[in-house]
Formats: sequence, C-alpha cells, structure tokens
Amino acid sequence: MNIQNLSPQIFYEFKTKLENEGYFKRTYLYYFLLIISTVSCFSFSIAILFLYNDSLLIQIVNAIFFGVILTQIGIIGHDFSHNQVFKSPLKNKVGGIIAWSLFAGMSESKWYLNHNEHHKEVNHSEHDPDLQMPFIFDDEQIVYKKNSYHFLRKYQHLLFFLILPLVYPIYIIRSLGHDIKHITPLTVVELVLMAVHYILFFWLLFSNLSILTAIVFIFLFSFVVGAYMGLIFAPNHKGMPMVAQDQKVEWWHQIVCTRNLYPNRFIFHIMGGLNYQIEHHLFTSIPRINYPKVAPLIKQFCSEHDLTYYETSWTDSMKEIYTSLRRHRNI
Repeated sequence: MNIQNLSPQIFYEFKTKLENEGYFKRTYLYYFLLIISTVSCFSFSIAILFLYNDSLLIQIVNAIFFGVILTQIGIIGHDFSHNQVFKSPLKNKVGGIIAWSLFAGMSESKWYLNHNEHHKEVNHSEHDPDLQMPFIFDDEQIVYKKNSYHFLRKYQHLLFFLILPLVYPIYIIRSLGHDIKHITPLTVVELVLMAVHYILFFWLLFSNLSILTAIVFIFLFSFVVGAYMGLIFAPNHKGMPMVAQDQKVEWWHQIVCTRNLYPNRFIFHIMGGLNYQIEHHLFTSIPRINYPKVAPLIKQFCSEHDLTYYETSWTDSMKEIYTSLRRHRNI
C-alpha cells in the first residue's frame, strides 16, 4: 500500500470510533489527583526554603527537586493547552495560563503559538518551529541554513546536548519578548502573572537564603528545568524522517515522523505521558491517562495501513539523535 494515497477519511473514521468508545472522555479525578499531588510537592519545596535556609547542601537538593516539580507543572500546562483536562476551552485556557505564567513564569500564548504550529507542520524542514535551531538533522534543512551557524555544525552532535539546559532561560526571554510585542488583554494577564511569579520567586530566595545559596539555587534549578524539558521533547521527533519543502504535512506524517518510547509507569510519569508521542500527535485532546489504553488500537491501525509505528528506548533515542546530528554536521 502506498501511504501517499491514504485518504483522510480513513483517519476520521478511526478517530470517530475512538470517540464513540470513550477514549476522549474527560478524566477529572485523574487530573484532580495529579494537580493536588504536584502542587503539594511544589509547596513542600517552598517550605524547605524556610525550614533549612542555612544549609547549602539541602538547598542544592531542593533546587533539583523544585526544577523537576516546575517541569511537571509545565507538562500539566501542556495538557490544559491541548484541551485534555476540561470540556470547556475557556477553562482549559485559564488552567494553562495559571500553570504556565503564574507557576512556571512563561507565556502560554507564545508556547501555544509555536506548539500548535509544530503539531500542524510536524518535522517539516521549513515550517516546523521546533526545527528553528542551529542544528541540521536532514539534508532538506540546509536549504534554509546554508549561510548561518556554519561554525557550530562541526560540533553540533555535542553542542545540541550541551545547550539543552538553556532551553528554559531562552524560553523565558522569548515569552517576555512575545507578550510585550503582542499586547492584548490575554498577554497583559500573562505579563502580570509572570511578574507575580518572579517577584515572589526572588523574594522567597533572597529573603530566606544567603546570596550565594540563592544564586546557586537559581542556576541549578534553571539548569534542571531546561535539561528536563529538552530531554522530554527531544526524543519525540529529532532524527526522525523529515517532510520536504515541497511536501504538505498529511495526517500520516504524525505517525511516521514521530518516535515513541517503550512504556512503563516510571517513564510515563516522568515524561507526562509524552513517551506516547504518536498517540499525542494523532489525538491531542485525549487525556494522557488514556494513551496506554488507546496505543494498542493505534498499533493495530498502523499495521492495517502499512504505517511504521516506531518505538525505542530513551537511551536509544538519544543515540539516534546524536548519530543524525553527527552524520549531517559537515553538510
């Protein structure tokens, strides 16, 4: 079967089947427990700032823990922004803004704009915003980057992983730039919430910790969030097949350009369900807790239509990214 000729109707019929079987049904109890437990961990980390403010070692551990929890809150914000939590888009938008702007200090609007485009143009060599970086994963990309960042490419297979911890501070800068440049009632709300976030964050640190400990906390926490975010999102598409400039992204590209990680409970929780990236890209509004349930059906669907459903381990996904970057470093 030529997948180029697969009709969108095949996909819509499959989606309708899943909807009728209840896989898109809201899972309020799951998200209630998830949010309560995550916010409780967030509060626990704040309490440690007060209780052990004279211990550099404890605050180093706390900074790592705080970074992990803040990233988990960001993944919950991701679920809100994909309308996975509530039926109401407005309630999801409010939840997303609270998670992204108040808790994580980033713009939900900027994230949604980029991430929504990524879903529409997955691994398109020109249009996917997640590929707007100085790294070459495929021959197609060189058309748009032949005169830029050439000095980085020789070492891109190493620099890619070294730069991952900078994902968080870079996104903060881009968030602020986006919201300031695009002033709307929504971005004003985000800017206010981000201001509240950073005022409280720096007040909590510098009013409870020594200047040295506070600075160590900031750098370590930021490093952890950036690395964690990068190591969640990088395995999903980097080093996978690309969509050429003259091609249109079709529904089946969401499968063949995407990589899943072998499932287990630990990976599922650590990655916020995004180890089921194929399921997520096909059906963005399915609550994450239903990904393991719908995965066997999607595997069967792919088998029936000669579509490659690719799974690997997290470590092997990193090796594949490294190999792809190394192979294309001298283009």
